[in-house]
Amino acid sequence: MGHMLNLLEDSDLKNEGIAADLEQILRTVPSYFDIMLSQIMMLAQFYKMGRSPKKITARNIMTLI
Repeated sequence: MGHMLNLLEDSDLKNEGIAADLEQILRTVPSYFDIMLSQIMMLAQFYKMGRSPKKITARNIMTLI
């Protein structure tokens, strides 16, 4: 959150632990979003096939993300 809101100071970024954690997070987040979007698409397909009573709306997608 600190990185996204630009709250980290230069001294924070020089800290090896914080820098390593930030790098790990930034490297893995895109694959997590890919997984979430794949699951959303699967749920939407289930609804279209009649296998799920719940329609996937934009609000549902935002809640899942």
